[in-house]
Amino acid sequence: MPKNKDADNTSAEIKLNNNLKSYRPIEGPTNLQLNMGLWWVEHRAFLRRILIGLLILASISFWGYGIYGFAEYYYRGLPEEEQISRLLTAVPAISHDFIKRLAADDFLVGNVNILPGGGGDNSDLAVKIQNPNADWYATFDYFFVIGQNTTETKREFLLPKEEKYLAEFLYDGPKPANARVEIANINWSRVNVREFDSLYQGNVEQFVKERANIEAAGAELLPGSSGQDPLNTLNFIAENNSPFNYWEVDFLIILQSGSRLAGINKYKVEQLKSGESKKISIIWPGRISGSQIKIIPSVNIFDKSNYIPFELGSGQLK
Repeated sequence: MPKNKDADNTSAEIKLNNNLKSYRPIEGPTNLQLNMGLWWVEHRAFLRRILIGLLILASISFWGYGIYGFAEYYYRGLPEEEQISRLLTAVPAISHDFIKRLAADDFLVGNVNILPGGGGDNSDLAVKIQNPNADWYATFDYFFVIGQNTTETKREFLLPKEEKYLAEFLYDGPKPANARVEIANINWSRVNVREFDSLYQGNVEQFVKERANIEAAGAELLPGSSGQDPLNTLNFIAENNSPFNYWEVDFLIILQSGSRLAGINKYKVEQLKSGESKKISIIWPGRISGSQIKIIPSVNIFDKSNYIPFELGSGQLK
């Protein structure tokens, strides 16, 4: 009999446990929540000690890193700062003269020449200007001032080391006794020939010489028939000896009597291609004196829009 009673008790406990596991309360916490709450109550003190230990470890790490950084700055940073300060004080100060030496030098400008114009009572104004810089290119505006009057503003350029004349043709105001030239809006650009072609290796002189290799050959001035305003004829050949095609090339025509400027004119040749020669004939009215003819070509080789692209045929590399 006792054995049967124990068996009944065991069976009852198993049944009770199964009922508890399958119990789903309608209200209140579930068994899982009760178990978690019980685990938290039993282990709360232990978890608190772990958290305190982690905080202490983090605090020790931060304080240790701070002390190490301060010590490193004291023993290494301060001496390095003192050394840098000594080096900075040893470097010479950048003076105004130093900056000026790095900048472009001003134009060299001569006196204004007042010349007889192409017939009538008008006048031509001309002044020699030079860019003394070997590696600076400039664009600028200019106009002439005659008493209270000014001429129209024009845009011009100067290549490195280039010399030319600025001119105002057929000024029809009262014949001036003197005049001056005003130059404004100067835009200096240091020449970087590698921007155009790396073959020049920074040699500005070679770059300018090759690309501005344009000549005026066979210049001949034929005086016109005698009269009040004779029509003279100037003939020359414009030759493009450079390997590039240009949309525009200016030719400044100078007449000299000894060292004195006696007359000036200007002619623009359009679409002058590489290796091309063009015969130019200009009618130059007025009484012209002067035994020496000088024709100065001027082409803006730094204006990329002035280059005519080469026309390549089929089968050629492009």
